[in-house]
Amino acid sequence: MKKILSMAMAIVLLLNLKVAKSQAILNADFESWQAVTSYEDPTSWMTSNAASSQVVGLPTVLKSTTANSGQYAAQLQTAGTALHFPGVITNGVITSPGVGQITFSGGTPWTTRSQNLTGYFQYTAGGGADSALVTAILFHRNGANRDTIAVGRKGLGAQATYAQFTLNFNYHDWSSTMPDSVLIIVQSSKNILSAQTGTVLLIDDIALHGNVAGINNTVITKPSVAIYPNPASSVVRFSFKGMNNASTLNIYDLLGKKIKSITIDGSVLNLETEDMDNGMYFYQVSDLNNAVLSTGKFSIKK
Repeated sequence: MKKILSMAMAIVLLLNLKVAKSQAILNADFESWQAVTSYEDPTSWMTSNAASSQVVGLPTVLKSTTANSGQYAAQLQTAGTALHFPGVITNGVITSPGVGQITFSGGTPWTTRSQNLTGYFQYTAGGGADSALVTAILFHRNGANRDTIAVGRKGLGAQATYAQFTLNFNYHDWSSTMPDSVLIIVQSSKNILSAQTGTVLLIDDIALHGNVAGINNTVITKPSVAIYPNPASSVVRFSFKGMNNASTLNIYDLLGKKIKSITIDGSVLNLETEDMDNGMYFYQVSDLNNAVLSTGKFSIKK
């Protein structure tokens, strides 16, 4: 069942962005909404409403009057019974290239090497065990392709009243190359397999800030992963340095079989080993585009 859900809700980031004509994050305060059949979508944003209305019979993005400022905010909710469908908004385009797949393309023109993206949020985790995710990617056209200049991810947890979050960009390209577009994705549940019905995310007042210098003015931290203790008995602690774009930690046994896939949210991750046997294991750290950032091994001895 989990495999089916994963396939049904797989999120793939396409790099062939379709760029608009002016630089602005339009309707970043979610004050403007437009009617679309039986629901409303925020103007200049695309949502999961069309898909969720068909799959679970409910819109998963609503106009809320509980705003941080102004009259309205966007309310993203995870809904459904057999299938838990997260609420998703993006300043790009959502399409479905295959059965049940959600694909993001498009974005907003952006020509500044921004330092971070901020916004305001409230969050109620369904079942007390869910978390939201904000993703932002800066791109630059390179001939027929689009290069990823920077990636930022921010997990959001329980928050009863509005609070500001900050998503910092991690630049892949430390030269003076400028981005030409930004893709922003917000989802009420970051892990499809553990999404909980009843989860509600209120999001408002999104903005990009700062200007990151090129290599001549920046100290580069070499990416690395520290593991301790090694060997471990009950918990393996992974510490990520210079890897703000790290997205997933995959664990493999000696036969090369993937036994765990864990979303990385922060610079430290604790891996519980109670369901793992003694022996040697391999790990792989990858980013949002599944590019491998680091590999290594560790052992368990109980």
